[in-house]
Parts: sequence; C-alpha cells; structure tokens
Amino acid sequence: MTDPNPKPIEVPVADEDAVRAAREVPYPWGPKDYRRFTTLISVAIHAYLYLGMVTLVYLLNGETWILGWQPLVLALVSATVFARVSHGWVMRLDAQYGRGSGWILKPVLVKLPELRDRPSSK
Repeated sequence: MTDPNPKPIEVPVADEDAVRAAREVPYPWGPKDYRRFTTLISVAIHAYLYLGMVTLVYLLNGETWILGWQPLVLALVSATVFARVSHGWVMRLDAQYGRGSGWILKPVLVKLPELRDRPSSK
C-alpha cells in the first residue's frame, strides 16, 4: 500500500566552505617528485610482472630462457618507457587539476635574427 504522505528524502549537500578550502590547499609535489614517483611505480610494476613470469615459466615449466639477458633488457626498456610516459600523464593531470591549474600562460614575442646573404669572397 502506498503512503499518502511520503516523507521528503534528505540529500546531503556539500559544504561550500569545505570545497573552497580543499581547492585552496596547495599540493606539495613538484616535477622531480612526480618523476621519482612514476619511476618507482614503474619499477615496482615491472618487477612484479617479471617475477610472476619467472614463476610461471621457470619454476612451473622448468624453461630457462626467462633467466637470460634478453627478457631482463626488455623489462628494463619497457619500465623506462612506461616511467617517461606516465610522468607526462601525471604532469598533464597536475596542470589540469592540481596546483598548476591556476597558471596563466602569457604569450611572449621573440624577435629572431633576420637572414642575410653572405658576401661572396673572391
């Protein structure tokens, strides 16, 4: 049976002062910290994946190719590329949403030297 006098539903509303204060808190990290963070995360992810592969291939199947230098170099190159790409992602996110979001890019005009013909030496 339907209640003829339904009670209104209370919806929590965000406190505007708390939202404003959260936006004004400076994020303490900079580009060097982001690079360190992305490098550590990349090394941790690739070490986890490589050790999992060693477990599956070497320990369970007895194949020794996974212990050679090629898989290690491939993992190292992949970790390096992933760290560089993820650093770009983090820097872009910081510029869009973090403390870099308030930055204003001011255009600067630079006068370049004009090309001149070299005098011919005879």
